[in-house]
Amino acid sequence: MRLTAGTSYQINDRFSVFGEYQFTYSVNEGTFENGGTFKTDIKTNALNVGLSMHF
Repeated sequence: MRLTAGTSYQINDRFSVFGEYQFTYSVNEGTFENGGTFKTDIKTNALNVGLSMHF
């Protein structure tokens, strides 16, 4: 599952700033060739910010 939300704000005719948040979640399970199993839930978060130049 992935959830993304973001926005941007134009400062002037040449530049804008942006921000984005992203959350991911996955459920993983399986078996190993030599025996044994695994099960794990992975959750990650990311916050991206930046400056854009328009030309």
